[in-house]
Amino acid sequence: MRRLLLALASVAACPNGPSLYFSQFQEASSGNKKYFQIYNPTAAAISLGAEYSLAYCANGCAADGVFEYGMTFAADATIAAGGTYTVCNSGLGDTSGCDEVLGSPYVRR
Repeated sequence: MRRLLLALASVAACPNGPSLYFSQFQEASSGNKKYFQIYNPTAAAISLGAEYSLAYCANGCAADGVFEYGMTFAADATIAAGGTYTVCNSGLGDTSGCDEVLGSPYVRR
């Protein structure tokens, strides 16, 4: 299973061509108005549910590659070629533009 880390990746730095990266991230100063968006720059659809998960640590990881938290995407989660997938905090308010809505700790308060 491939893991996406909560950090921006440089498309140009990918030795095997472009891959998924975080194209938007909103960290509100207060409340739950938070979301992140993943962009697929490839020419093919990518199944997040079958191939990817998210992994992260709160306040830094104790060791490289050892994560405190993890989540899998919905089984049918897919990003179309050139498309985006947006994961929102359940407290965002209007979640109509979200592909997946989660609460804390996945999209933290």
